[in-house]
Amino acid sequence: MQPTSNSTRSSTPSSSQESVHDEITTVRETPTPPLSARLSPAQRSQSSLMSTFTNDVQSRPMSRQATRTSRKSPTTARPKILPLQSATSSKETVSRSFRSPSASSSFYYVKKPPMASAVPLGSSADPEDIKEFLALAEQRQKAFEPNKYSSYAWQMFWFVMILCITYFGFIGFPIWDGICYSLWKWLKFGNHVTMGVLIFFLWGASISWLPQLFVKFEKNAEPLDPESPVPRTDASETCLLIPAYKAAGALPETIEYALKIFKPDQIFVLANGNSPTPLDNAEDVCKEYGINHAWIPVGSKIIAEFVGVMLAKKFKYAMLIDDDVHLPANLPIVTDRISDTKAHRSTQAQDLEYKLSGLSRHFQGTYGSATFPHGAIILWNRDILEKLFWGHPGYKISEDWYFGHTCRSAGYRIEFCSQVFVETETPPSLFVPVKSTRGGYGEMTVWKQRFYRWNFFYLYRLRDDFNYLIFAWRLGHYEFITKVFVLSEIVETFIYFSRPFMLPIALWVQPKMVGIMTAALFGVYVVGVLFFNAVHLRYKKEMIAWKVVPVYFLMKMALTFVNTVSVYYSLYAYAAFFAHRHPRVTESFSALTAAQSCLDIEAEKQRVIIREEMLEVHEDEELELARPVPAKLQ
Repeated sequence: MQPTSNSTRSSTPSSSQESVHDEITTVRETPTPPLSARLSPAQRSQSSLMSTFTNDVQSRPMSRQATRTSRKSPTTARPKILPLQSATSSKETVSRSFRSPSASSSFYYVKKPPMASAVPLGSSADPEDIKEFLALAEQRQKAFEPNKYSSYAWQMFWFVMILCITYFGFIGFPIWDGICYSLWKWLKFGNHVTMGVLIFFLWGASISWLPQLFVKFEKNAEPLDPESPVPRTDASETCLLIPAYKAAGALPETIEYALKIFKPDQIFVLANGNSPTPLDNAEDVCKEYGINHAWIPVGSKIIAEFVGVMLAKKFKYAMLIDDDVHLPANLPIVTDRISDTKAHRSTQAQDLEYKLSGLSRHFQGTYGSATFPHGAIILWNRDILEKLFWGHPGYKISEDWYFGHTCRSAGYRIEFCSQVFVETETPPSLFVPVKSTRGGYGEMTVWKQRFYRWNFFYLYRLRDDFNYLIFAWRLGHYEFITKVFVLSEIVETFIYFSRPFMLPIALWVQPKMVGIMTAALFGVYVVGVLFFNAVHLRYKKEMIAWKVVPVYFLMKMALTFVNTVSVYYSLYAYAAFFAHRHPRVTESFSALTAAQSCLDIEAEKQRVIIREEMLEVHEDEELELARPVPAKLQ
């Protein structure tokens, strides 16, 4: 059924589709490090914001190379970006050459990001350099191979550590009173309980209301040509990258919408899966529309994005979308901001949730930087995106959050452009799966989407958020508002984690205070949602039906329980997840070989095209020479 957003509605989706809308996001450069890359994300399940990101690579000083070799090693003729083998080592080990720290490391904030170093792949790189780079990457890959004994040891250590923290931290007897008993004493006999509760209330109210009072959505995109309902958007310098996993059924409609803006040679479908051969007929679908197709034999969205970025080197900008996103014909390709029928009520409730989130991120991007872009639609400067892969940790889960973290840590702002809402599909059901046409990346229910993917790194990323709060100061004066919302992520995670023991204790000791506090916070939030629908969405002509609002609050209460349980589930799941190391994309031999293979195939296609064109020219010349000369000319 048709999503609720009118401005992006270009045709009525089929009744089986559950669509939502995302606002457009923009990433701007900070005054301190000038950069030029623009990022346009659409929110994952409903309202998608296109983001833009600015930076001038030429003006940023080159990062100091960390290439270390023996003095006898002939390094002068070797490209700086290649990992060099130690000439004095008896073992065949790769030295710590150009290996920028991951954005998850505190050193990433001390050392300059590698924004001047490209990955040595493709026809523009020296064949010998490519061969050596891949050989060294393969050699280093051995360090990432799982060892069952170390894996078991790590998991045992993790569970023992969790048990120790649980007992000595929360119970504490006989060493100390423990967190739970100390909390009970503070609530029972403390002198500043009321003040603490008031501070908590003001924090929650301000985070909820600040975006609504200080920003509003941008005006709807208007047609540039008064005689045409669709503006002529200049997308000549922009490619469209579509990572796809078993998405042959969803691709035709996605491509048809995309072809209203992009030419066929600008669109790249990056089908991927853990198989040497394609898992569906996505290639046939692409041939039907005349667009580019690449098969990546590694089932990873971030690796597919990396391959797409390497394939599209001739384009200045790269727009990344999910395989079920429907681009509106009047979608503004906001490269100028870079320097140089209704759905089910559950879907509409998600739509409202993401538009609220979109306004919040619009506020963040206006006065600071959004914490991360949403993955459904993102507009990047292609060159900058390629360089950010050096610092991205490479996790296949929450890759969009880590792109935002890496982006901010390197000194780039993420903004949201809200001129249009971009239509995409969402899980049609909260708990019970139903038939849907969603692409392979999407879960069929909302709770699985949140439980297994969105919330997986809530606890783990606390380390990254604390590192950012302390060490990251590359955004200039924009850093302060950005840090406020990074801090809100930390507070939100602590609330999820502490709710199972804090709420029962508080209800036991101070039931009246808890009731008043809960009612006050809920009332502030209800008024905020009503204000948002009546003012902000009315301004955009995107109002949600009022009967959907109660459904929205029921969904939020259910998801509060899901989010809390998911935080504790992730503690258990980390044992298996971190039992083996996760290489970054630029360290992954499978990712690099997949990229080089696709680049070789594309180069061979270009050579075939050139040869065919030369043969046609040669045949035309022969026909011209064989043509009889008229008598008068003789």
